[in-house]
Amino acid sequence: MKKHIRDISAIVLLAFFSALVYNFFSSKPLALIKEKEILAEVSDSLLFENNSEFLQKNIESTDTLPKITENKKDSTKLKRDTVKIKDTKVVKDSLKHESKTTITFSQMKKIINNPNFLIIDARNADTYGQGHIGNSINIHPYWEPNDYFPKITNLPKDKTIIIYCDGGNCELSHKVEADLKNFGYDKVFVYVGGWEDWKKNGGK
Repeated sequence: MKKHIRDISAIVLLAFFSALVYNFFSSKPLALIKEKEILAEVSDSLLFENNSEFLQKNIESTDTLPKITENKKDSTKLKRDTVKIKDTKVVKDSLKHESKTTITFSQMKKIINNPNFLIIDARNADTYGQGHIGNSINIHPYWEPNDYFPKITNLPKDKTIIIYCDGGNCELSHKVEADLKNFGYDKVFVYVGGWEDWKKNGGK
């Protein structure tokens, strides 16, 4: 019996050290200790880019930025009037956002009554029924496929979509986000703090 225990222990230790060596020499090694993910806040200029009210407040017609010159070889390219944009991160914001960004509580407060936005609560129906943010609709990624996929493929593409779940380690919102992007929705953001952050900050 003792011999079997020693043999099993030796095999486990050998497998462990083999895994460490493989991970060390791997081109994409796994972190031994999970690092806390740092999320960037989605800037207002990207989030509200189609909101005329927001643009009126944040854009002034000036000549402070250089004009985009016409390509001499291609006269069909348009020349754009220049504007002064108060948000200094405009160049970065013109890039497509990645899922490592998050909506903030203060942004959610502006979003809940804005008709240009659609909010999705990705939690299950029972949890949603106990309380949710504003007029959010409930779409749970682990519904039956015949219920889930028609729901997400019929969402309006002219609205910016915000998804949330419980917050913390909840991955439901990220699952819905990934599925929406696979179906061609590009104006999709996650409120990572979710219901937990909303209630903590006194959201109603």
